[in-house]
Amino acid sequence: MPVSFSPSSPIARSSLRAMSGSSSFNDSLGCKRTVHTAALVNSRVELSTTVLSRAMSTESTPLYHDGDVVCGSVHVNVAKKRSVSGISVSVHGRHSCLDTNEVTFLRVSQELWVANKATMPKNSGTYVRDLRGTNIWDFAIQLPMLCNKISEHNVPLPPSFGTASLPEAVLYEIRCVVRRGVFSENEELVIPLQYRPRTVAGRPSASILHAYTCG
Repeated sequence: MPVSFSPSSPIARSSLRAMSGSSSFNDSLGCKRTVHTAALVNSRVELSTTVLSRAMSTESTPLYHDGDVVCGSVHVNVAKKRSVSGISVSVHGRHSCLDTNEVTFLRVSQELWVANKATMPKNSGTYVRDLRGTNIWDFAIQLPMLCNKISEHNVPLPPSFGTASLPEAVLYEIRCVVRRGVFSENEELVIPLQYRPRTVAGRPSASILHAYTCG
C-alpha cells in the first residue's frame, strides 16, 4: 500500500498555466491516450508534470475510468543549489458539502525523490542529492476499485461531480509536491481530473435471455 503524504510546512500554490499538449497516441491495447502538460507559475524549480489520460483532447480535464493507472512524469529544473528535502506525487479524492466537514476518501501517494535516499532521474546515469540541472521521474498510481472512507463498508469510488464553488461536489486531483525544508515554502502543482466509472450490465435473467435469442 503506497504511503500517504500530508505536507506539514507551508505550500506555495502559484496559479496554474493553461494545460497544453502536443499529441495523443494509442497504447498497447489500442486505446487512445492524450498527453496533458501543466506547469507551476513562478516555481523556483520549474516544476511541471505530464500525464496521460482518456480525455478526447489536450484542452479537456484528464479523464480516468475505474481500474485505470494514473501515469506520467514530473519534471524539475534547478538552476542553482536549493534546499529540497523530497518530491512526491499523489492522487486525492474528496467530498465537500456545506452541511458537513470535507471528507478525503482517496489519498494514494508515490515518493519520487528524498534527500537522504535519492533515486535516479531518468536522464542521469548517477545518483544526485542537490538536484541541480534537469531531473525527470516517471510515476504510475493505480486507482483502487473500492474505498471505505464514505461508508462503513467498501464501496466503489464515486464519480466526479460539481465544482469547488458548488454546495456539494466530489473532486479528484493530482498533486505534485516539492518539499523545501523548514524555512522555505513547499511548492505544489494541483491538476484536476475527472473520474468516470464504467457500468457493466449484469447477466440477464433466463426469460430475457430467451427473448433475446428467440425474438
